[in-house]
Amino acid sequence: MRKPTFTAMRRCSLFFFFLLVALFGTAQKGSIPQLKQQLKKTSIAKKKGEIAAMIAKEYFDVHADSSIHYATLAIQFGKKAQDTSVIAKGYHGKGVALQKKAQWDNALASFYAALRLREGLQEKTLAASTSLSIGNSYLALGKLREDEEDYENADRNFLKAQKNVEKSIETFLKNKDSINVAIAYQSLGSCSFCLYDYRSAIRFFSLSYDWTPKNDKEQYYGESEMNLLIAEYEMAAEKGDLSGSKELLTRYTELSNYFKKYTQNKQLVNLNINIAGILWNDEFEQSKQLLQSADTLAQQSNLTDFRITANQYLYELYKEMGNADSALFYFEKVTDLKREISDSKTRTKIEELNIQYNTEKKERMLLEQRTEIAQSKAERDIFTSSLIGAGILFIGLIAFFFQRQYIQRLRRKREHEAHNQEISSLLVNQELKSIEAMLEGQETERKRIAEDLHDRLGSTLSAAKMYFEATTTATSSKNDPKHAKAYQLLDKAIKDTREISHNLVSGALSKFGLFVALRDLKETIEGASNVTVNIDINAKNERFSSEVEIQVYRIIQEVFSNSLKHAKPSQLSAKLVQEGNTIHLTISDNGKGFNTAAESKGMGLKNIQGRIAKLGGSFQLATEKGTHYSITFNLTQID
Repeated sequence: MRKPTFTAMRRCSLFFFFLLVALFGTAQKGSIPQLKQQLKKTSIAKKKGEIAAMIAKEYFDVHADSSIHYATLAIQFGKKAQDTSVIAKGYHGKGVALQKKAQWDNALASFYAALRLREGLQEKTLAASTSLSIGNSYLALGKLREDEEDYENADRNFLKAQKNVEKSIETFLKNKDSINVAIAYQSLGSCSFCLYDYRSAIRFFSLSYDWTPKNDKEQYYGESEMNLLIAEYEMAAEKGDLSGSKELLTRYTELSNYFKKYTQNKQLVNLNINIAGILWNDEFEQSKQLLQSADTLAQQSNLTDFRITANQYLYELYKEMGNADSALFYFEKVTDLKREISDSKTRTKIEELNIQYNTEKKERMLLEQRTEIAQSKAERDIFTSSLIGAGILFIGLIAFFFQRQYIQRLRRKREHEAHNQEISSLLVNQELKSIEAMLEGQETERKRIAEDLHDRLGSTLSAAKMYFEATTTATSSKNDPKHAKAYQLLDKAIKDTREISHNLVSGALSKFGLFVALRDLKETIEGASNVTVNIDINAKNERFSSEVEIQVYRIIQEVFSNSLKHAKPSQLSAKLVQEGNTIHLTISDNGKGFNTAAESKGMGLKNIQGRIAKLGGSFQLATEKGTHYSITFNLTQID
């Protein structure tokens, strides 16, 4: 069975590029200085807001932080002018810049603010563009959660992405906006692929390419074909038809030559990793060569993230082959690459904090100078007023003099108090900025510690465990109590490390509807093959906890996928019966069965066992006539 991590990794990236082209395009040389000059000259708040939004747009590909700064100015000028349209432009531009920095939660907050304003103004086209941006942000968040193996949150974000993109596409189709229609269909294809609806993914990817402007079709042909190739293979695999390996290699060769022709190195690296994942089970040697080629090209192109992916799968490949030395070699490469990225991010953040600190220091010095100037001016004003008072003393009556002096003293006292209050307010605001910078640094350090615990210490303990197993086997000391105790301690250390890491960065899980999801799975399989699927649910609860629902759904999905790929069945069935707090789950097919001893090393069976263990349950497996899983767990004993 192919590694599930490859499926998780193969999420299409084309929609992000389309997004940038549609929203901002390429900044024109010289346009930023001209716009800044216009911003200085105009005094109309609405006009200043519109120009600031344009500068933010031009800065997007140049410097994301500057883009955020001018988008924020656009919001401020829009509020001053009480112009809702300008405020919405500012929030949308800020959201796009935050997307560039991969700050997805903050980006979503800005996009939702823009969407509310644009819907209130009936700006349907602009609201559709914002909805599409929201959908693509949720799609990216879902991919991040999937990489962290947080599948529940991943699916929740993919569904939100799908909903928002569908909301936008009607307006784009009505306006015949070919670029945004192509982006929206590409995003819908990515959502469908992530949700394992490969037939819909193929349809949306094809529609996206059909709507791509003619001048861009040749440039994006390779990425479109790669997305279709992967989705078509997954759909065939889901039906159990894996006979197209020759055609797969032919299409791979064509795509590889295409990417080389246009020097699209990033796409070529991604293609090699994807094809290696497809060939993982049947062509170990070819998978290894493709991954090594991807690593070499990624190194030449300075694509460190892709290098980490390629070396991670080389480590898993050699580990599955039982080659401990090679597995350790690639494990250490992955660790070094992750450390390199982590150190680079830390240095960058420190530099940003230093720049921020120096900027705030300069602002504080300027504030102090302004305060001194203001005090000096106040003293001069007091002296001038005194001279005037003296003149009045000698010219006017004594009674008028006393009255005048009293009024002047009262006015000076009020002005001085107001001035001091303004200075105090400025100092307090400056102090708040310094505190915010400190808190941001602390949060960054907490995230770095969590990543180090998971990537460095967790990976090192896993490697130590692998070598300990090899040593125990070699020395035939499995029955030694000390070895058994040491093995238990290694397992506990790995578990504790993961728990500490997740406690630092993880969030609460939401709920999913299990029964509706199973009906959708039934319709997907029956619509894509000649296999009949029977789903029988007898439960007193309409909903279970989110943990139970996601694990049960993944177990049924994994078993069905294995059956379709290997057993060639004509019928699949899943039956769930609830007796009090006890759940009995039966999953079976009428296929040819399999050898449990030979397949026990496969990732599919291990995934099923792991999910059942997470539910605190037990299972029995029979494979004489078809495959038959009998799973039992208690709702009050979920791990």
